Amino acid sequence: PVRLVIEPAPLSVSVSPVRASITYGKRRPDFEVVYDGFVGGEDESVLSRRPSVECAAAEYPAAGTYPVTVSGGEARNYYFEYADGELTVEKATLSVTGDSYTVTYGDELPDFGYDIEGFVLGDDEGDLLALPSVRLLSNPDAGSYTLSITGGEADNYRFDYHPGTLTVLKAAQTIDWPQDFTSGLSQGDMVEITATATSGLGITYESTNVDVAEVIHIDGRPYLNCVNDGSANIIATQPGDRNHEAAPSVTRRVNVGHGSGLAPSASSPSVGCRPSPARDVLEVTGTDASMTAAVYSPSGAMVLSSRCADGMTRLDVSRLDAGTYILVVSGGDGATARLRFAKE
Repeated sequence: PVRLVIEPAPLSVSVSPVRASITYGKRRPDFEVVYDGFVGGEDESVLSRRPSVECAAAEYPAAGTYPVTVSGGEARNYYFEYADGELTVEKATLSVTGDSYTVTYGDELPDFGYDIEGFVLGDDEGDLLALPSVRLLSNPDAGSYTLSITGGEADNYRFDYHPGTLTVLKAAQTIDWPQDFTSGLSQGDMVEITATATSGLGITYESTNVDVAEVIHIDGRPYLNCVNDGSANIIATQPGDRNHEAAPSVTRRVNVGHGSGLAPSASSPSVGCRPSPARDVLEVTGTDASMTAAVYSPSGAMVLSSRCADGMTRLDVSRLDAGTYILVVSGGDGATARLRFAKE
């Protein structure tokens, strides 16, 4: 006798979709069993036990990759060849938008903040591994700056950053000038100009009539030099810089009356000089050995200096060019006298 052996047919069993992808916060998809290999018009109804699908992901899974398996089928006439699938859960996107600020130069910078949108499933900032942060160099100059945001970390989120801006405006400034030059000035007087800017920046001075009053600098400090009788305006300006607006200019009226032509400043020591104009020697009276004498050109350059003698000090000015000079006598106590003389 001949024995006929009928082997089970192969039945391919897979999941659909084979490769599924969702974003964190979405519900896990339903997977179906797909068959390939039934013969004779049969279908899954001939199986004694149908295969089942299992996915390792929760209903609302965290970001990651999860296997999707199919198994458990039984049949008399088929053997099963299983093909598993995979579920990928992508991170959700958090939109992080930086706040924008406007401050004035010199102001204390605010604590830079941002808004976060896109949390799902009841999550909040407490579910992040690291919060984003905003960085900027301290004490920025006037201008516009991008407030970059970096550093956020999370298991289930990626970050889409939208930087804020910081606008630093120039600071306003004013000139403080309490001096009054409308009376009490004579030819030859020199008065230190004490105007200051609230910004601390240097001030520039201009005389509208240099034949009456001019501004000179001695040791880098400005002085009003009274040249002749008459009136002039001294205009103080501060043009500003990168961080400061220009200050409103301030004008002081200067009235110079007839005087000796050789007047010491109001500060001690009380000294004098003669003759004016001088040819070879300038005699400085009222000095002592603790004092020093220096001669400056109208531009502020020191052209002569000497230690003083008791009673009178003689300065050799024979090599100086003809013109007007400033004599500065400094005492041991730090007081100074400033006098004007001419060299012929």
